[in-house]
Amino acid sequence: MIDMHSHILPGLDDGARTIEQSVEMARELMLNGFEGVVATPHIYEKDGGRLAPAAIEETLHAFQSRLQSEGISLTVYGGAEYLLDRPLPELVRRCHPLATLAGGLYMLIELPVMQWPNYLEYSVMPLEQDPPELRHVLPFLRPVIAHPERSQEVMRDHHRLSGLRDLGYMFQVNLESILGLTGRHAAKVIKKMAKDGLIDLVGTDGHSLEGLKKLLPDWRRHAEKVIGRERAELVLDENPRRVVNNQAIDLD
Repeated sequence: MIDMHSHILPGLDDGARTIEQSVEMARELMLNGFEGVVATPHIYEKDGGRLAPAAIEETLHAFQSRLQSEGISLTVYGGAEYLLDRPLPELVRRCHPLATLAGGLYMLIELPVMQWPNYLEYSVMPLEQDPPELRHVLPFLRPVIAHPERSQEVMRDHHRLSGLRDLGYMFQVNLESILGLTGRHAAKVIKKMAKDGLIDLVGTDGHSLEGLKKLLPDWRRHAEKVIGRERAELVLDENPRRVVNNQAIDLD
């Protein structure tokens, strides 16, 4: 299992503050059956600036070296969690170069929680003025929506997700929602997503060691019970491997 959404890198956002905290989070993940984690710090406009992919990469390398020195065999992949506060192509152009999941073509984005954006349709056709590296990437980007079950609009109408699927979005849900720790409305969305085959990836969205300790005891058995054993193998094992190897996920 690879944790597909984590704020484990130290000092970059509201997740781990120190590398010591990050190490303890990594140790907890490894002890509970995880072989890898995708570090996805928040990227959004703040005080006139935003976190740069180069800073993520530098912190990741330092953290991975520390894990090796501690004898912790958890593999850490780079990534980020982008706030979708504008149309996807505009966001990509503004934030390029991107911190994609494991450096591939999957991009993790989060929707505004309290409102439903009116700019979710998108075109991946590049513009003539786009730089060559963006023209090469944009048509093949695979947007993944983080924790859609937290959206107030999705809680009101889970059919919104089918519309997003038709537009080409994939979905990563939080383990705490699968375990029923975020309230009955989110749990209801998760059950409907599982029934409709709309859960593609799972992440802890871990921000601290304490948060992970609440989630991880016997997590796999509970997840399989909600998702279904056969689907769980796809969502928890095969799909994460495909993402970090930059291979296509079958959405049928």
